[in-house]
Amino acid sequence: MFAKTTTIDGERYVVYDVFFNNDGASMAHLSRYQIYRLILPPQILDLTSEGLYKGNTLRDLKFETYTRNGNSGTLSQNPENFTRTATHNVNFLNNSTDYGSGWRKLTYFNALDIRHNGEYNRDMRDTFKGNSNDPLLIHAVTRTESKFNRYSYGFGVKTEDRDSAIHMQVKAKLKAGVTDDQVREAFALAVVGTFGLTTNQAYTFISGKDASEPKYTDYPDQPVQPTLREKQAKLYPIQGSRHTKVVGDTIPNTGNPVADKYITRKGSGDFPAGMSWSWEGNNSPSTANAGKFTYTAIARYQDGSTSKDANSGSDGKVHFTVNPKKPTITTSVVNKKGLTNQTIEVNVGSGVKNGSVVKLYDGDRVIGQGTSNGTTARITVSGALPGNPLKAETTVDNGGVVVSEKSDPVTPTEAPDTQAPTLAITPANQTVVEGQNVTFTVTARDNKHVNLDANDFLTKYGTRVFSGKASVTSPTDTDTEKIRTITITTTAEDVGKTNTITFNATDNANHRAAPVSFTFTVTKRDNIPPTITAGNATVTSREQITPISVTAVDNTGGVGMRDNNPIEVTGLPSGLTYANNRITGTPTGAPGNSTVTIKAYDKNGNMATKTITITVRSQADAHNPTGAGLTVNQNHTITDAELKAKVSNAGPGTLSIVSRPSTANAGNAGNAVVKVTYPDGTFDNVNVPVTVTDVTGPTITAESATVTKNESITPIPVTAVDNTGGVGMRDNNPIEVTNLPAGLRYANNQITGTPTAGVGYYTVTIKAYDKNNRLTTKQIRITVRSQADAHNPTGETLTVPYNHNITDDEVKAKVQNFAPGTLTVQSKPSTNTSGNVGNAVVKVTYPDGSHDTVNVPVVVGRPNKDDYTPKYNDGSGKPGESVEIPVSEANGKKIPTGTTYTSGTPGIITVDKTTGKVTVTIPSDKNPGDKVTGKVLVRYPDGSEEEVPVTVTVVNRDKDDYTPKYNDGSGKPGESVEIPVSEANGKKIPTGTTYTSGTP
Repeated sequence: MFAKTTTIDGERYVVYDVFFNNDGASMAHLSRYQIYRLILPPQILDLTSEGLYKGNTLRDLKFETYTRNGNSGTLSQNPENFTRTATHNVNFLNNSTDYGSGWRKLTYFNALDIRHNGEYNRDMRDTFKGNSNDPLLIHAVTRTESKFNRYSYGFGVKTEDRDSAIHMQVKAKLKAGVTDDQVREAFALAVVGTFGLTTNQAYTFISGKDASEPKYTDYPDQPVQPTLREKQAKLYPIQGSRHTKVVGDTIPNTGNPVADKYITRKGSGDFPAGMSWSWEGNNSPSTANAGKFTYTAIARYQDGSTSKDANSGSDGKVHFTVNPKKPTITTSVVNKKGLTNQTIEVNVGSGVKNGSVVKLYDGDRVIGQGTSNGTTARITVSGALPGNPLKAETTVDNGGVVVSEKSDPVTPTEAPDTQAPTLAITPANQTVVEGQNVTFTVTARDNKHVNLDANDFLTKYGTRVFSGKASVTSPTDTDTEKIRTITITTTAEDVGKTNTITFNATDNANHRAAPVSFTFTVTKRDNIPPTITAGNATVTSREQITPISVTAVDNTGGVGMRDNNPIEVTGLPSGLTYANNRITGTPTGAPGNSTVTIKAYDKNGNMATKTITITVRSQADAHNPTGAGLTVNQNHTITDAELKAKVSNAGPGTLSIVSRPSTANAGNAGNAVVKVTYPDGTFDNVNVPVTVTDVTGPTITAESATVTKNESITPIPVTAVDNTGGVGMRDNNPIEVTNLPAGLRYANNQITGTPTAGVGYYTVTIKAYDKNNRLTTKQIRITVRSQADAHNPTGETLTVPYNHNITDDEVKAKVQNFAPGTLTVQSKPSTNTSGNVGNAVVKVTYPDGSHDTVNVPVVVGRPNKDDYTPKYNDGSGKPGESVEIPVSEANGKKIPTGTTYTSGTPGIITVDKTTGKVTVTIPSDKNPGDKVTGKVLVRYPDGSEEEVPVTVTVVNRDKDDYTPKYNDGSGKPGESVEIPVSEANGKKIPTGTTYTSGTP
């Protein structure tokens, strides 16, 4: 077990690395499982005030399993001899959780500590096996703060894979203020053991120290020399860094990358002493040239390992981004605004690779670029130089692209203006009809700045602009070009004269352009509107209509229809549109009438209006679906498809079945109803007549029967009915019966008669016909039996009293079902015992000479002595007294009349022969507590008898039960003193007691 302290996100942790089953060989021979546990010292952990884990008390708990690939060594010291087979990251709070699969799985437990309660001894024995009484182990798990005895701080895994080594690592957060010495002194235990109460192997590694711990003197004084499991390069990996600089920046370069802040320890913490540093290829960080550069620092540790070793985990790369210096524009741009093909020279500074790109910006817009040569770059700007601030930027691609800060700006100034502006107007003139618009465009241009003068237009037509009768738009409005498009709606005041508008232009140098003018002429307008042709129409909802023609022509000699949208149509039903002289589409609105307004315009704006009515009818009104007849067999299930196939002329409708008649009855079954639902939501119900054909024969009801020869039979019913809803049975001879046994006949739905045929069975054929002569056949069997086989006499149980004399009539009365037979009693059992005494035997002789023997079971009742329990209650009396005790029945029954009683001890007990009352005379010499006993012989009417005991107990005389007393009295001489008698124990002295003075 190894432990070290570390800092993570500003918090101190102790990291435990525990190697269980370190040699990768099973420690158990008979046990199936091994268990590995780590018990932590709670007093150093960051816990709640109650001693519970916090959410981050433990972190990064993992278990790695390894198998040997060599012949010797341990995982902790010879990891090269092991192959890792699995890594399991564990949530330390998830108890009883399996990781992995099959026999190699680990089961994690988070409560593997020693419980300090009634389970303490069991936990010590289960954990440490035979070492459970070891004083060091007892000391190590004893906690001074009671709150730590309530919870578990032990956890680990159980595994069936006993040959794998396991590396467990966990980071335990330390309580604030805990020192490294306290961590070293706190007891942590790693325990490897076999799993199960009956297993006996456990090995414990203990880390800790305490001044009061038990002292051991029997260990050899041979200090253990630890062997490091990792090289320093792997324990203290290095981490490089990234830096951004400008060419020529001063940077540290002392030869110690840590001091220069280029290298830190990966994770956190300090490096060990005795390290040395170098730069790979002697190439250390520099800012001499622009670009992106990577330098590799190499650490050499005291144990000879380096950060370049395989699997060291180090990253010594130090990345430098060195941007170019801020460039400077050196070419003068005075009086160069607007000039083209200008060359601008830029100083990019030192450290820039030849051929690097330098761009010239007008704001965010690149207006030219060139490449560097040494410290200079030349940029040719083909377009006119703007009068805005210009900046230069250097881009170098050297191990990666880096970009400089933009240069300070320079602003080109204008050259003197020597060129006059120009004016143009299009068209120069136009002729229109009164009320129509005239439109023209005037364009003013200058090489630097043009000013358009439209005062003549504003003076003449400014009021029309404000009234909306004239408008001005500006397609272009720059310093060098101004374009205005003007539209004027002509009025009556423009008719019959020449209307002229003149425009002027100047530049900022006061040069003037040659004026231009627009002239327009207005003629008197046509006032007659066009003629519209369109008619009413009826259309169907949700169906494309036949186009409805809509046309309009201007009056003969008129100005003609206007060019754009000469016809306007409004108020159309939803789904219809007008275009190209036609109303088309598919109505989507509700059925009804729509008043459609049609307007037509000529070129003078004369408008004609006409309304038509477009009636939208429902699809149900438009279509007339019909239903053809459907013929089906009786009880056929009519399908939707069969009904839908009989509906025609349904148009775009969707068919669904509303109802269908029953096919249970043949003939005209009525109509099925099919609903035709159209896309517009309307519907029709269509009747489909249904005819049902009877295809089922009658149903015959008749059962096989057994009859007795020469005896009239019970009629055998034979019926037949047509199927439900069928055509019915035919009128004449609907049922035919053949092959009856001799003596039997069929008529009126039954077979009757007295069979004379020989004994045996006969197959009888029955045929039934409906009105369509559809035939059904059924066969039954009639069996003719002899009289002897026909009857089955039986004997019922005969119950008689004890010692009863059974008569023949009593026996014969118990014989049943002997029909015409004659009865003779052949034997009877004795009745001198109770219960089932056997059978009486009766012979039944039939007229045909055959016979049966019938047993009649006989049951004899219980004797009276078994049904009654006479008793005499115990009596009591005083010596010399006679005590009478009546007889009673223990269960409250009445003892049978005729019962007699005889004393079994005549000298002591006398008894009334008929009532059973006994009189017991107690001898005078008997003492209290003595018992006088005897017996009475009871004989019942059925002759059974039994003896009944009698007991009388001798009780005290009165003088033995009472203690009369007179309390002492007092009086004066000559006085009479009365003293009442009392009973010493507070009893009441019996009435009838007499008193006589002993000293009269």
